[in-house]
Amino acid sequence: MYLLSLFILVGLTGFARAADPAADADWAVLQAIASEEPANGDQLKNDQRMRWMDDYAARYNEKALQFIERYPTDPRRWQAVVLMIERPRLFLKPYPPGAEPPATATDTERMRALFSLTDQEARATWMKKLDGLSAAMFAAPDATDNQRALIASQELKRELGAARGWSNTELIEYWAKIEAFAQKFPTSSIPATLASQYLNLMTRRDPAYTDPTLTKMAASSNAKISELATKKLHAAELRRAPLEMKFTAVDGREVDLAQLRGKVVLVDFWATWCGPCIAELPNVKKVYAAYHDKGFEVVGIALEDGRLQSTDTPEQTADKMTAARKILSDFTTKENMPWPQYFDGKGWKNDISTLHAINSIPAMYLLDQDGKVVCTDARGPKLEAEVKRLLKL
Repeated sequence: MYLLSLFILVGLTGFARAADPAADADWAVLQAIASEEPANGDQLKNDQRMRWMDDYAARYNEKALQFIERYPTDPRRWQAVVLMIERPRLFLKPYPPGAEPPATATDTERMRALFSLTDQEARATWMKKLDGLSAAMFAAPDATDNQRALIASQELKRELGAARGWSNTELIEYWAKIEAFAQKFPTSSIPATLASQYLNLMTRRDPAYTDPTLTKMAASSNAKISELATKKLHAAELRRAPLEMKFTAVDGREVDLAQLRGKVVLVDFWATWCGPCIAELPNVKKVYAAYHDKGFEVVGIALEDGRLQSTDTPEQTADKMTAARKILSDFTTKENMPWPQYFDGKGWKNDISTLHAINSIPAMYLLDQDGKVVCTDARGPKLEAEVKRLLKL
């Protein structure tokens, strides 16, 4: 399900049933909204999907606030607060007359135009309201450990969001703060989420700094954190040798990185549903156009999600895979992306991305002429600078 893959749903089970039939009925309304999906969602452009999600969040928030006010002792009220935190409103205003992007606009252009319409004042007012609800939930005796951890983690998330400019020493020392949080909330899933965010920053640093930190994380008392770090250590070990990767692309081309030795290769882990990936695409296309004839190649690993279920019949699986493959092919054709794409329809469980412990995208591995990974964050101006350096231009 699209919404379930985009948002982390926290604390949705384990509550005591309310005795009030009216509360049960109102809760059923909330649950029905929570399970909604956009009509023809696979055909929506990214900005259209974001519009739908903002409207969806507005409707959920309205009903959730009513539930909280009507049933101030129902333990399910905190689940409503959690969902409001995890499904944030953007407060997108309508386009002024004549200002909507033309049909020829790229997804990137449409997304930029859309986010420029955010009503910042309304959003700030709502965030104050949500902060009050969060504080009440944290102090409530009937809140769960996971719900309290979600609130307590907000400061850490903000700090990690600003951590790109930190020194290696600052980032290494910050791990102790996350480990302390994990020990304070041992039954919560939130520490593993923070560790994943931290790893996205740490694994872009020099291995001399990252490997010792990963080793410490692998020894964490939190089983999920330990598993995550162990996978990253394994992926780091794979990158010490020339990268091996072989598959049949979605368009039928055979791809073998061993056959591309002697060229500089970008392995781009991405998806058509990933906003930051789409925002980076013009840069990749520009560098490809400028340096492909000089020895630069791109290989896409698309984390397209066929939304497969274990209960699907073979026919349903085939239909879902066909639809997801078509979304990818149509997108790459429209965006003039001539390089090959790996597709298996498994989303975050993509076979190749899982092997390399990819837990956020875009992840952009740049390989030198020997096939060795020289950086894993080849984005923005860094991509062209590194390609030029490796090609000795």
